[in-house]
Amino acid sequence: MALTVAMHNWMRPEPIEVTIKRLGRSGYDGIEISGEPALYDTKQVRSLLDENGLECWGAVTLMVGGRDLLHEDKYVRVGSVQYVKDTIDMIKELGGKILTVVPSTVGKVTPMGSPEDEWQWAVESLKAFGSRSSRSTASRRTSSTVATKRSRSPRTSEVTAASAWTSST
Repeated sequence: MALTVAMHNWMRPEPIEVTIKRLGRSGYDGIEISGEPALYDTKQVRSLLDENGLECWGAVTLMVGGRDLLHEDKYVRVGSVQYVKDTIDMIKELGGKILTVVPSTVGKVTPMGSPEDEWQWAVESLKAFGSRSSRSTASRRTSSTVATKRSRSPRTSEVTAASAWTSST
């Protein structure tokens, strides 16, 4: 299995065209694109990737601006699930292979519920977009937050069932 060397663009405030050209010149294989589907014209990005000999490795969700799969408000979770579904669609259109799910708002340190409640919200959220992801060409990995909780939980099968899907390519 060949190693894919990819770089993310979510921490660098520059146009995607600049990032893709720089990564191509620098010898990277691909990009893990910012999980902001509303920012990108996927046909244009796909063309730029092709022109620069790169692939879309996948994307990472950016849980900012009211996005939080572990929020106490059900409607915030519903909106966040839709955001993840839109990100999965973007990855599919770009030919990506992975989705890194950051389940809660970046920088949030105070829980909004008990560990059991937040665990249940995580499982429900993963299940809610799991069916969409299984139809895409991407595969998913979860952030270390969920992975850590999963390894300590007696409900490992719940998360495994909710999050297990792999690339069809």
